[in-house]
Amino acid sequence: DIILPLGGNNPAGVLGQVSGALELAEQVERGEVLDPKRLYLPVGSGCTVSGLIIGVALAKHLGMKAFQEPGFSIQAVPVHEALAWLQKKFGVSTLPISRWLPLTVRHSVESTCAALVQLGGPDLLALSLSVMRDHLEFRTDSAVVGTYGGHSPDSRAAASAFESSGSVEGVSAPDMAQPLWLCGHFAAKAWAIMLQDLEAQVVDGRKCVFWMTKSAVQPLGGRDEWATLKDMPHVVREWADGGKAESALRVGRVDTREGSPSDYRHLMRPLQ
Repeated sequence: DIILPLGGNNPAGVLGQVSGALELAEQVERGEVLDPKRLYLPVGSGCTVSGLIIGVALAKHLGMKAFQEPGFSIQAVPVHEALAWLQKKFGVSTLPISRWLPLTVRHSVESTCAALVQLGGPDLLALSLSVMRDHLEFRTDSAVVGTYGGHSPDSRAAASAFESSGSVEGVSAPDMAQPLWLCGHFAAKAWAIMLQDLEAQVVDGRKCVFWMTKSAVQPLGGRDEWATLKDMPHVVREWADGGKAESALRVGRVDTREGSPSDYRHLMRPLQ
């Protein structure tokens, strides 16, 4: 059996994000992209941001010429109001005592670094904690974070701005040229913070990376996901039905009472 924790936050999931950070470092070294000044991403379980921290540490350990911009930072935007409040008041996600608290960045970084050593990799704990201390910044503006599960006013405005005038350029794969999925409960909140910084001209837009944690391609497997959802407990179906579909570019909805799979499957791609 495969156990998938909240947000995929276990060492295997975090190491997947480490590889993503290394891929970006390789692109920087090849001159394909500029060395980023800021990475922007939403934070839920902490899996992605923990992987980026370790990935930056590994790039430094390997002597790669990436993540060397003066003032380089990882801009982390909590998507849950409770997480944002706890981080703003107490810095809970990075406190030393949080090494014992699952779903905090400190716990994820330490447990993944330990797993990496067990797999025969380098010991990156000290360097990763240094990256976490010196290059990680949480953005906890309540107007952006809002309430978990949907748009805040700021994230809705930012997503609408992209849908009305934004585009994805410089890619050759047709699937990757699909509109970004700026979902209200997650990605759009980090997008809003990045737009605020760009509008305030606090960072060069050419050196910003929006770390998209929602795939442009939604996979459709061999199992009937609609039948599975319909068999779920009432509280789960009610939660699914209550989600608002606001995207004008990715039009779809889930309604287990009166809807059908055709309401959303056009946004999915069958797995080969």
